[in-house]
Amino acid sequence: MQTLSWQSLRGGSRSDVSARIFADRTTVSAGLLVVLLFGFLAYQHRWISDDGMIVVREVRQILDGAGPNYNPFQRDEVDTSPLWTWLLAAFAFVRGGDVSVDAVALGLVLTMAGLMLALVGSFNLHRQRGATGVLLPVGALVPVAVGGFWDFASSGLETGLSICWLGLVWWLLVSVTEQAGRARLVTAAVMIGLGPLVRPDFALATALFGVALLLIARPGWRWCLACCGLGLLLPVGYEIFRAGYYGLTVPMPALAKEAGSSLWARGVVYLNDFVDAYLIWIPLLLIAVIGTRLLSRTAIDRRSAVLMATPVLSGVLLGLYVVRVGGDYMHARMWIPVVFALLLPVLMLPVGRGHRAESVGAALLAVWALVAGLYLRPPYQGEEFGAGGLVDERGYETIAYADPNPTTTDSRTRGNDLLPTLTGLTGSGDRILVMSSGPAANSTLWTIRMSPSGPDESGFFYDNMGITDAVMPLHGTVIDVNGLASPLAGHLLLQQRSRPGHEKWLPAAWVLAEYADPAAIATMKDTQDVTKSQVLAARHALSCGSIKELMDSVNQPMSMGRFFANLTGSLDRTDLRIPADPFAAEREFCR
Repeated sequence: MQTLSWQSLRGGSRSDVSARIFADRTTVSAGLLVVLLFGFLAYQHRWISDDGMIVVREVRQILDGAGPNYNPFQRDEVDTSPLWTWLLAAFAFVRGGDVSVDAVALGLVLTMAGLMLALVGSFNLHRQRGATGVLLPVGALVPVAVGGFWDFASSGLETGLSICWLGLVWWLLVSVTEQAGRARLVTAAVMIGLGPLVRPDFALATALFGVALLLIARPGWRWCLACCGLGLLLPVGYEIFRAGYYGLTVPMPALAKEAGSSLWARGVVYLNDFVDAYLIWIPLLLIAVIGTRLLSRTAIDRRSAVLMATPVLSGVLLGLYVVRVGGDYMHARMWIPVVFALLLPVLMLPVGRGHRAESVGAALLAVWALVAGLYLRPPYQGEEFGAGGLVDERGYETIAYADPNPTTTDSRTRGNDLLPTLTGLTGSGDRILVMSSGPAANSTLWTIRMSPSGPDESGFFYDNMGITDAVMPLHGTVIDVNGLASPLAGHLLLQQRSRPGHEKWLPAAWVLAEYADPAAIATMKDTQDVTKSQVLAARHALSCGSIKELMDSVNQPMSMGRFFANLTGSLDRTDLRIPADPFAAEREFCR
């Protein structure tokens, strides 16, 4: 088999060697050019999203010694990608400085590395199948042309890690043969097994890549079991940690978004939004035609069939999952790894002499890429919203924060009166809980005394966790309205569907019941937002049955006994749902 190495040039006539050197140099140059062009575009669109700032706060808590939590005295897994969280923590520990800047930089590096690894894997695949001429990054024109790829190469989210993982496991899979050594098999198995730690839904891709590894290597049943065990070691080990430390079998965002339910109609809207914005069916159709032509030229052996089918099937399954759960509110975000997986076998393709039809298809694809890169965008821009509450999140935040590249923590506080307002409310030295009267866009803030038994001296109940991370010190408690960073809110019973991730709303009565001074509650007056009777009902419910056990699982100090209790009760706790109405919750759990 031929791969990208000088050994592949040995043998043959001088003219053959010269032609191969020219072909490989041209191929390498074209691949590097595409990676650098993509990196330039991604750098121009660098930013960190509000959701990325949630991860930043968790990393800051890790570096501060409070553990992988959003608040220092409450265990809550706010990020769906534990591997991204800990990689960022390690990077920030070494580099120092603003963690949000570290998140942007690391995301860009991982995305470019993933693209490079994927290109090498695609190159090696086609060399192994007998292609001797120039290969050009035809399929790689798609990420270069689609603006969503540029935006989420940074963003502070796990998308860059997702691209890197897909590129890495693809490159490793192509390098495996039946003669592969044990070290290569173990490396491939361990890397493939990391999928669920990149994103929970990547367990689908992990299963397919794992089966493909065994089908290609055919290591015998003992080594087959060994590869499976080694591949599952880290994800299973982390799942045990998750259940024992957080008391749940899934990250908190999965509960907040009710990721176990099906929302096919909304998922189709999310798909159509992405397809229509970039006319993505054009490059996929052209690539399918080119790929079919190439497959018809040479016989397909078992190994090649497995290699080419695995990433495509992985992309299809990941895409079906995205549609099933209803997508996301951020335009294009969830489709980036799906499209990248579909493109892995065709990122580089042979063109030129003997490939006339393929060359024509590549030229048409280049025309689409030029048009898409220059002109194709979602129909809603800036602070506008699309169907189902979809938003161009980067465009929205650049306007909201008056910064074309909001990459720092300061970019969220510059010109924003929330920080001085919050500082003025909490700076008196008294134990103060700051409450928001409604959605952040039009809310007013009011205060009440914090409970004397609480671990923190200040708390903030708000519905925008990114800006909250920037304005609230690490030692202050942030109470999340929507449930990403609030165990109680995440376990609320979903009442109606709306914008993904923003469908649950924690009533103020529960916040006051958990955090406010009982003496202050006794003298409070009823308002439109909350009444004293609601607060008292919520306080009673918090002391009853499964709700009390839930709060103990995240609030009690960690010990071996607490870990075991969390672990053994994690399944029931994950299924727990609490009525948002305190009176209904009191009736259900305090019988």
